[in-house]
Amino acid sequence: MNIFEKIAQMGKIEYNDFEINHNQSMQEQLDDLKEDLFQVSLPNNFLLDFGWYPSFSPEGCFKASLIKDYDWSNPISTKSAQTFKELEKSLGELISDYKSLEKKL
Repeated sequence: MNIFEKIAQMGKIEYNDFEINHNQSMQEQLDDLKEDLFQVSLPNNFLLDFGWYPSFSPEGCFKASLIKDYDWSNPISTKSAQTFKELEKSLGELISDYKSLEKKL
């Protein structure tokens, strides 16, 4: 099971415009790299969200955040990634952060 399937099983996908081809460079896909790519709502009012910042920029990067109670200005955790492989790793780390917090609730 890949990371996106795992995330989809954990919550409800609210937004998914992530159509990145893993076999192409990010430079070749700049037109698809924007701030709003993917968001899933998780139990207990958590969100997992990621996008490319700044949109369409070759100097940009993926930013993935774990948000609680829609408090976008104070994310629980944020990770950055330059490649799809790094993004998968970052999402895995955010899932671990979420699971740790869930145990405390």
